[in-house]
Amino acid sequence: MDELNLTQQQIAEKVGRLLAESALKDEIKDGLLKNIENMPDYLLIKLMNALEAEVDEMDKAIAEVELAIRERNGAWKKTEDDQKAAADTIADAWIQKLG
Repeated sequence: MDELNLTQQQIAEKVGRLLAESALKDEIKDGLLKNIENMPDYLLIKLMNALEAEVDEMDKAIAEVELAIRERNGAWKKTEDDQKAAADTIADAWIQKLG
C-alpha cells in the first residue's frame, strides 16, 4: 500500500489521535506511527479498535475512582457529623448533671 486511500487515511489519522492520548511508551507510539502506512488494513483497524478500547477502559476506571472518592468523602462527612452529634449529646448530659 504505497498511498493510503481516503478511508485508510481517516483511520490512520484517528489512530494517530488515539496514540497521542494513549498511555503506551513513546518508543512504541513512534514505531507504530512510522509504520502506519505499511500496515495491512485489518491491522490498522485492529490497532484502532484496541486504542479505542484503551480509552474506554481508562474512562471507566477514572469514573470508578471519582465515584469511590466521592463516596468515601461522603462517608467521612457522615462519620464527622455522627461524632459531633455524639459529642454534643455527651456535653449536654454533663451540663445537665453539673447544672
